[in-house]
Amino acid sequence: MRLSTKHGEQQQTVIRADFTGGLNTSMAVEDVAENQLARVLNMEVDHTNGKLRTVSGTRDILLTPDIFAAIYDLINGVMLIVKDDRQIYLADFDGNIGANSLGRLTGELYPKYFPWEDGVLIASGGKLQYFNGAELLLIDSPQADDVFVRAGRVVVTFGSTIRYSGVGDENFWADDSNVESASKFIEAGYKDGSNFVGVASLSNNLLVIKANKICYRLVEEYPRWSVGQVATNKSMRNA
Repeated sequence: MRLSTKHGEQQQTVIRADFTGGLNTSMAVEDVAENQLARVLNMEVDHTNGKLRTVSGTRDILLTPDIFAAIYDLINGVMLIVKDDRQIYLADFDGNIGANSLGRLTGELYPKYFPWEDGVLIASGGKLQYFNGAELLLIDSPQADDVFVRAGRVVVTFGSTIRYSGVGDENFWADDSNVESASKFIEAGYKDGSNFVGVASLSNNLLVIKANKICYRLVEEYPRWSVGQVATNKSMRNA
C-alpha cells in the first residue's frame, strides 16, 4: 500500500501482509487492528498464510433449463433436480442428468427435505416422498409442508399440526394412544385460526412461527413434550 502527501513531495511505502484478524465492521475505520480489514471486495483470507486472495467463486456443474429446485441426497451423494413442471430427475456432480423422470412432486410447494436411512425424505405440500438411492417412493403420510427427523421418528408439519411417525417407520402414521411408539401429533396455538409459516428443528426443541406472528416452542419429545408461546407480534418487532 502506497501513501503520499497531498502534493506528493514525499512518499512512504507501507506493507500489510497479515490479515488473520479478518473483517471488522463493528469499529470505526481508524480503530481496526493492523491485521484486520474495515472493508474488502471480492477478496478472502487464505488461512494457510493469513494473506488476501481473490475469492474462488463458483463454477457451473449442471446446465439444464427450467430448474425449480435442487435436492441434495447426502447419503447417496447425488442431486435430485426438480423442473418447473415438478418432475424430478437424478443428476450427478459431473453435470449428467437422467433422461427419464423419477416421478413428480406430490405438492406444488418448494420442496423441503431431510436425510433418512437409505436416502432423503421430501415434503412439498402433499404426501411425503422418499428417494432411497434407487427409486422415488410415495409414503402414505399426512399432508406435509416440511419434514425432518427427531428421536428416530419422521416429523411433518401441515397447517397448525406437528405429526410424528411411528418410531423408526416412515410408513406408520396410525395414532394409538395406548402405544407409545405409535404415531403422535400435537398442535401449536390450538384454535388460534392461524397456520405455520416456518418451523425450525433445534437441538432440544422445535421453534414454530405462525401467520399471526406468534412464535411457539415445542420442548422435549413424546410423552414429555409441551408447547409454550415464546413471542408475540409486539415482542418480535421489539427484538
